[in-house]
Amino acid sequence: MDTFDFELNEKLSEMLKSTFPERGKLTSSLSKLLDLDKVAIYRRLRGDIHFSFAEVVKIMKWANFSMDAFLEQTKPYRSQPYHMYWQDFFNHDHKDEKMANDYIAAIEAASKCAYSEFGVAANSLPLHITSQFPNIYRLYILKWMYQFGPSGNHVQYKDVKLWDSLLAQHKLYHDTVQKISYTFFITEESALQVLINDIRFFQSIRLISEEEVEILKDDLDKMLKFMEKSAIKGRSECGNELEIYTTGLSFETSYTYLYSESVYVTMIDAFTTGSMSAVDAMSCEHMRLWLRSLKRTSTSISESEKNRILYFEKQREILSTL
Repeated sequence: MDTFDFELNEKLSEMLKSTFPERGKLTSSLSKLLDLDKVAIYRRLRGDIHFSFAEVVKIMKWANFSMDAFLEQTKPYRSQPYHMYWQDFFNHDHKDEKMANDYIAAIEAASKCAYSEFGVAANSLPLHITSQFPNIYRLYILKWMYQFGPSGNHVQYKDVKLWDSLLAQHKLYHDTVQKISYTFFITEESALQVLINDIRFFQSIRLISEEEVEILKDDLDKMLKFMEKSAIKGRSECGNELEIYTTGLSFETSYTYLYSESVYVTMIDAFTTGSMSAVDAMSCEHMRLWLRSLKRTSTSISESEKNRILYFEKQREILSTL
């Protein structure tokens, strides 16, 4: 049986353990995947025996690991491997749900650590906020479908459907993030204006009706009230620390990291609803240091009452133009 040398076997074991911190579930999953008993899996994870080449290929495909990361081909360039994750809203299947469930599982695992941290710097309204308002999230899907659908065959807003499992995932995502010890958001001051510009564009090409604009406007008002309430409390629904910042700086896209003593996730948004993700500690630490530094050039609306009042007054003025 072909085997990998000790260093590569050790690296694969570490990648698995860091990505799937719940050892019992990892062992059970590998046992089913490789059709081996749990004792054989434990021996491979401990390094007593090596994974075969065929087993490695199965694991890499199952865990969405990059072969570049495994073989460290990017090491000379000081870069870390990122994987592209994006949902297909035309042909949705179990792979799309698995990606979202894996991310939620990582957040859940991080929340069980002694300290966990979730940071976002966004040039649009973060998923953590918009996912709670289905009508607003449908706008993001409409934009994705317009960009990736067949030319001249565009879906209308009224035909954009949110399936039950997606709504359930959004609720689970929101509930799970509440458990993180410390969360902060930094959003561009123009984020709401950009969203309103999208609504106006789709209305101008007859994909959104006047009645639907009013529905979106009502949900955006509810969203602002939710944000304002969260800023006043400065706490998540589970009582954990929450900070909200706004900035006049422009971000090329949106950036997210999840940090704890054993779970590391870094995400860079792409293609409207997709993201490039990494699960190594170095990428996460770089992102964490950068996003934390951005707070110095941002204005807190969760600590200063004056800043909060001025910010939401301005946002409601912008909304009134819709």
